[in-house]
Amino acid sequence: MGRGRWRGDRQNNRAQLFDIGVDGTMTFVRNIVIEGKTGGLGTVTDVALSPDKKYLYVGDMMNGLIWILLRSTHQVPGSFGRIGRQAGQYYHLDHSFSDPRSHEDQVLTARIDPLRQDCSGFNSH
Repeated sequence: MGRGRWRGDRQNNRAQLFDIGVDGTMTFVRNIVIEGKTGGLGTVTDVALSPDKKYLYVGDMMNGLIWILLRSTHQVPGSFGRIGRQAGQYYHLDHSFSDPRSHEDQVLTARIDPLRQDCSGFNSH
């Protein structure tokens, strides 16, 4: 295997893992379904890797959550957030990412809203 690349497939409530070969070709590896029965706008908007590369942070637009997955097994030890417009809440969660240079588990999020632009952060420490 070369390098892994995650893609959020919101409409189908899944994250998809692709392998990028040394020649740049992409090969499908697997799907991970997140809250598969969710309707509306769907769930997976983005996938971020923790700085220690132990966890995946998966943004869930419709349910207003960030899912925490163990990278090695894809098991879900937890999640955080809820639907809303206040601190710790998400409305139209669109992006989640972490700073690979950081030594802390910090997740930054952003949303798309025609009337507002927000960025917020979560730090587990």
